[in-house]
Amino acid sequence: MATQKRAISTAISIINGIVILIPSALILSKFFGIMGVWFSLVVAQVGTLIVVYFIDLAEKRKSGGKYKNFYLLEETEDNELLALSFKGTKENAAGVSLYLSSFLSKNGIEESRANRIAVAVEEMAANCTERMEGKKKFADIDIRIFADKKETIISVRDNGDEFDPLNDDKEFEMSPLTVVKAISDKVEYSRALGFNRTIIKL
Repeated sequence: MATQKRAISTAISIINGIVILIPSALILSKFFGIMGVWFSLVVAQVGTLIVVYFIDLAEKRKSGGKYKNFYLLEETEDNELLALSFKGTKENAAGVSLYLSSFLSKNGIEESRANRIAVAVEEMAANCTERMEGKKKFADIDIRIFADKKETIISVRDNGDEFDPLNDDKEFEMSPLTVVKAISDKVEYSRALGFNRTIIKL
């Protein structure tokens, strides 16, 4: 949720980390000691989910039907073209491009557009894999692709380490994020509830 909505994403992060967590930690620690601090983490997560649910409802009503899904992505005529989830391994990052090229071509997407989508997704998966290299677990990566006659919207969500593709300070001229920005019309990023969310418009 809150993709393409930086203000909402920031508000959710503040609600989770400050507005709910700190008061609940103070109150619960008085009753349960150190265990109360741990309980406050659960309270903060549950409280934030409740807040997110009501924000989502309010945004959908306010949009007049423009947003119908939980991620607050604009509905298009053709709506969702593909939903794909996989572990962020090197093998999966390399293989997703071939899968997408084949899938998109079979579903009537012109070749040049299909190639750009496949490259963007592969590079985002490669970036996530790079960020988690050396860690004990692989990130979960969720890809959703929406397409209409004018543009394609790619939603990439992962639970890897925090990063901002708009402020990539890598020295490499052709880093994965540099490639994504070069082939995209627009890239937007937000982080909420432990997830990186990147919206790529082609």
